[in-house]
Amino acid sequence: MNALRDLAIVAGVAILLGASACSREAVREEQPKRELRAAVDPDLVTLPSEALSTSHVTTAPAELRRPVDAITVAGTIQPDQQRMQQVTALISGRVDQVYASIGSQVLRGAALAVISSPEIADMKGKLVAAEGHERVAKAAAARTRRLVEIGAAAGKDAQVTGAELEAAQAEAAHLRDALRAFGASSAGGSGIASVTLRAPITGIVTERFVNPGAGMQAGQPLFTIADLRSVWIIARVSEAQMAFVSIGAKAEVRAAVLRDAPISGVVDYIDPTLHPETHTASVRIRVNNPRESLRVGMYAGVRIETSQTSAAPSVPWIPSSAVDHIGERTVVFVAEAGKAGTFRARDVHVGDGVGESIPVLSGLQPGERVVVTGTFAVKSQLLKKQFGENE
Repeated sequence: MNALRDLAIVAGVAILLGASACSREAVREEQPKRELRAAVDPDLVTLPSEALSTSHVTTAPAELRRPVDAITVAGTIQPDQQRMQQVTALISGRVDQVYASIGSQVLRGAALAVISSPEIADMKGKLVAAEGHERVAKAAAARTRRLVEIGAAAGKDAQVTGAELEAAQAEAAHLRDALRAFGASSAGGSGIASVTLRAPITGIVTERFVNPGAGMQAGQPLFTIADLRSVWIIARVSEAQMAFVSIGAKAEVRAAVLRDAPISGVVDYIDPTLHPETHTASVRIRVNNPRESLRVGMYAGVRIETSQTSAAPSVPWIPSSAVDHIGERTVVFVAEAGKAGTFRARDVHVGDGVGESIPVLSGLQPGERVVVTGTFAVKSQLLKKQFGENE
């Protein structure tokens, strides 16, 4: 009986030891599988520390904020009136040559036209005479000083000739300054003289009012130049929406020429009067246009933040630069906690952005860090990994 009991105990221990060995073996087999699954995770990518540094990869946390209410209206591009200048001549004459046309890009100081003017010829003639008087008066003053030194002339004679010299010098200087103000050279002096009209600012010629051979009067506009590195967007806002738009409100401008790169601006003027037929008011948004992509007359879509209080729940907001596309997927690259240089491409659903921020409606939690600069490097490394696995 005791022998049977001992045999049963030995058998039970053997079974337990076998089960334990099998369990340990299963764990050993499962561990490489988990590591393999992590290694081949198609959305997981790791960048070496050198690549992180050279590609300037940085992250930022998703911030929980309430969605911003905004209105979307149509607008047109107009030149910034404060960065436009009309070009006029200060003298009358005839236009000999014209170098600029509508649409020409000109630099400050560039020649726009050449004008022949009898007024300039007359002034140059007077300058020649004044310079002659100046030379005579200078010689007379020098001669009188020498006579005074040897006692052959009175001191008052030197004062008279000195005053005459100063008057002659002042007259010549006045004529030189006048010619310079008109844009003419003080060289020469007879016949019809020419003046070169130059661009006062850098910009684009938007208007041209003269052709070669045309006569013109002093003060007559000849060209208009606009600096389009800053432009206005004139949007039409309905009477019902006006109560929610204020000066200083942020705006986002989209146009076909901008593709998927909207430009941020600020409302800086609201017309106090409404259009009598449409009952809309003009709202002006000033935007920087350094590449001059926006051209005068283009249509644009404008999204203006309003002062309305949104009833929608708060959602994570991230910089717009964090959102990328892989095929038809809209993704962000989320930093893996505790794993430096490791990121996961995660599908997200985003809303309409405002300025440089965009709300994430699903797919991201507040506080999670996403790549905001260097996304191209992360995406390239991920695609390289995926293509390598498919080969």
